[in-house]
Amino acid sequence: MKITPICANLFARLLARFWKGRDAQRGIAAEIAQRRKTRVIVVPELNVLGMRPLGMTMGENIFIPEGSENDALMLAHELVHIEEQWRKYGDAFALLYLFELLRAGLRDGWGRAYLGNKFEREAYAKQNEYLKQLS
Repeated sequence: MKITPICANLFARLLARFWKGRDAQRGIAAEIAQRRKTRVIVVPELNVLGMRPLGMTMGENIFIPEGSENDALMLAHELVHIEEQWRKYGDAFALLYLFELLRAGLRDGWGRAYLGNKFEREAYAKQNEYLKQLS
């Protein structure tokens, strides 16, 4: 059953305005937006609490920094988060992700919290499968 993350999608709209984002117009990012019913938002610089991730999802939205519209592997990774996690758990995924990050940080140390997060491990494990679908 697909759950639409309504609050996360609304928050993504606010983030897009705050970060001066625009919808992807070219490359693989634009194709994903059309084929997967996912909004891909290009921002001048992706900065989340001082970190600079390659990409980030919020609900059914992917945020990417300028110039990465053709980074197929990163986009495939972010699609896993949307299709396997956001659409499975809905808005609750945001809390589940943060809880898992906290758990991994306490267990493995804060430097390893990201890769210790089970949702990130799932996305890395499935990203090549999604990459094949994008070709």
